Amino acid sequence: MLAEKTAAAQAAAARARAVAQERTPAAPTAEQQASLPGESELDRLRRIAEGGDPVAQASLGLRYYRGQGVRRDLEEAVRWTEMAAQQGEARAQSNLGFYYMNGEGVQRDPAQAARWWREAAAQGLQQAQYNLGLLYETGRGVTADPQEAAKWYRLAIAQGDRQAKSRLDNLVRRGLVSPEN
Repeated sequence: MLAEKTAAAQAAAARARAVAQERTPAAPTAEQQASLPGESELDRLRRIAEGGDPVAQASLGLRYYRGQGVRRDLEEAVRWTEMAAQQGEARAQSNLGFYYMNGEGVQRDPAQAARWWREAAAQGLQQAQYNLGLLYETGRGVTADPQEAAKWYRLAIAQGDRQAKSRLDNLVRRGLVSPEN
């Protein structure tokens, strides 16, 4: 009797699932959402970026910076990169720091570079950690602080950054920080 009730319950549950599946259209896959018939890769990327996706925005910004598939346009590069950076996309934040540090599509502003590299470095992006260490070592965009430079270099070193190791060793040799500091 128990086996019959269990079998009947399982059959009813299976029928309910089948009916639900018939009535509920399958959610489109990410690939289906990303590709429309006849759509180029660049058009797809632009559509996704315009939809607010920060990774797509960062990628589109980089394409404009490099002139990949589009005419090189630093203002567009900065515009898309900044949209992504504002949403917390670490690579976009790091790229925006680079643009500000070098005056690429924006007025050169080391303080803004430091701001964006700090955001990316806090998310663990090794290159931003190194760049922030360099700013604190040299005093560009921030008040020079060897201890703060050493902190960011050590974080970059933990991810295998050899340049950061060399810079930290130099700070130690110059007596600005202690080896264990």
